[in-house]
Amino acid sequence: MNLTKTYDYMKPCLVFIGTIIFISTLQWSLIQLYTSYCCHYSLEGFMINILSLGSPVCHFINTVQYRLSENYIALWIGAGTILITYLSRLFK
Repeated sequence: MNLTKTYDYMKPCLVFIGTIIFISTLQWSLIQLYTSYCCHYSLEGFMINILSLGSPVCHFINTVQYRLSENYIALWIGAGTILITYLSRLFK
């Protein structure tokens, strides 16, 4: 088996792993940004939250990180479906 053919088989797995790592890293970074910019862990943060709760920036950060987590779940469901379909065709 040559190396090019092996890479062709592994390419979808590498793209999947890279996408998972990218989404996870981006979502984690947005959560860190949200907690540092929009909701401070103090009594002062409790009072500032009243003003920043409707902030377009905070709303945008929160919405994007939420949508990323939805896409992360959909990606895993798709991968599971593909794997089950592949295995069922393999053993038929």
